[in-house]
Amino acid sequence: MPNPFFHFKQFSVWQDRCAMKVTTDGCCFGAWVAAVLRDTGMRDAGQQRILDIGTGTGLLALMVAQQNSSVIDAVEIDAGAAAQAGSNAAASPWPDRVNVINTDIRQYHPDHPYAVIMSNPPFYENDLRGPDAVRNMAHHDTGLSIQDLLHFTRQYLQRGGQFFLLLPYKRMEEAKRLFAHFGFRDYHILKIRQSPAHDFFRVVFYVPGQAIVTGLPTELVIADAPGVYSAAFAGLLAPYYQQL
Repeated sequence: MPNPFFHFKQFSVWQDRCAMKVTTDGCCFGAWVAAVLRDTGMRDAGQQRILDIGTGTGLLALMVAQQNSSVIDAVEIDAGAAAQAGSNAAASPWPDRVNVINTDIRQYHPDHPYAVIMSNPPFYENDLRGPDAVRNMAHHDTGLSIQDLLHFTRQYLQRGGQFFLLLPYKRMEEAKRLFAHFGFRDYHILKIRQSPAHDFFRVVFYVPGQAIVTGLPTELVIADAPGVYSAAFAGLLAPYYQQL
């Protein structure tokens, strides 16, 4: 059974009411997004707003909030997960900057655009599905498709805004076609694998908008050997992991 909580240096994430638990790749994504926003001048964003689609435990929103002063709206369709994300945000150092919204993103119509939209969504469609409806919703795209997500982002990402999306690596080519269909043609790809001996298993799509970005890596290895984090991964997670 997964640990019901995960303690980071500055906040804790409880996850016993969420189908999607804290994962290494989720932490990697959150740290990478926060680092890119920092390096592109979003650390002190003032009134600019960030949207986290499918927040689950609130992990991604909290990791970004640690290094960014923007208000973050975190949307989650499952009521139990949204309640837990709200509790995690309320107990964090940034309760006034992380707003958890329990709704279906397809029914969410904000009255303002977002400077940043980010998502670590439940996209595992076409894999074998189990009998648990909530877990299916969290691990498959029964409720949300890549098309839905890109359609929303096309509508509500402000001109020149930044967009981050984490997907299973096997969905990369499909996602490229959909990005082109929705007019997202200028993007950076980061491929992630567990170790040099493993195949890639996650991919990050990053649309920089008008941000000036140089020197971004195209690959990230989590561990050089069993139990030994790579220097790149350790550098990203040092602000968060207690053991680093």
